[in-house]
Amino acid sequence: MLVPLAVQLTTSSDAAESSPRQHWIELTFKDGPVHLHSISFINYYTYSLSIMHSLTRAESDPMLPAHARGRPAQWRRVLRKHQLMASPHFEDDAQAEHVLSHDFFEADFDTSRVVRLRFVCVQPSPSWARYSLRDIRCFALRTASPVSRTPALSAADAEFSKLVAEQIEAMAAIARQVRHTIAEQGEEPSCTSLATGTAAGAGSTPGMAYPARAVVTLLPYPLGEWNAEAHEAYLL
Repeated sequence: MLVPLAVQLTTSSDAAESSPRQHWIELTFKDGPVHLHSISFINYYTYSLSIMHSLTRAESDPMLPAHARGRPAQWRRVLRKHQLMASPHFEDDAQAEHVLSHDFFEADFDTSRVVRLRFVCVQPSPSWARYSLRDIRCFALRTASPVSRTPALSAADAEFSKLVAEQIEAMAAIARQVRHTIAEQGEEPSCTSLATGTAAGAGSTPGMAYPARAVVTLLPYPLGEWNAEAHEAYLL
């Protein structure tokens, strides 16, 4: 994704008053050095364009180191006489929009450390009173953040995780076998208890009546399905 870069523009005196017919536009990147991906602008009667680069900040830049103040900036050409108009005397394409990607620059230009650019505009024809570049924008390419990965386990943790997984698998196999064995018995086992109105067991007192007890049916535990508790049905 392309993101715009914050720049500060400085221009030379009016091109119509300068001699020869050229003037410059200087761009200082506020967050420089920046990784420059591309530049877009709208031409205004400029015939050709050259771009210079300097690693030295402008004198007005508060981020300029104290030891560098007062020293002349060192400029190097990174784009040489790039033609913007088919003819300097005809205005058919004099106000066209242009995009310069990093491929337009010199091969040895390090676009990852751009601090300050100077656009040198040239118009040899006397037909046009003014010429310049308008709506200059610079862009950087923002790459997607890498997906964070789960850190790898240590050798001890990996061995422990393997043992736990093996034990869980063994328990699941036992549960499946038990369930299969119960299913082979046919009818589901149940336990019922019914009390008569009088006690008949050992130690009971003759003639004593006992209240009838509820009939309880216990349904089998569904092994292997990891239910929290068994199901019970109470029949009164």
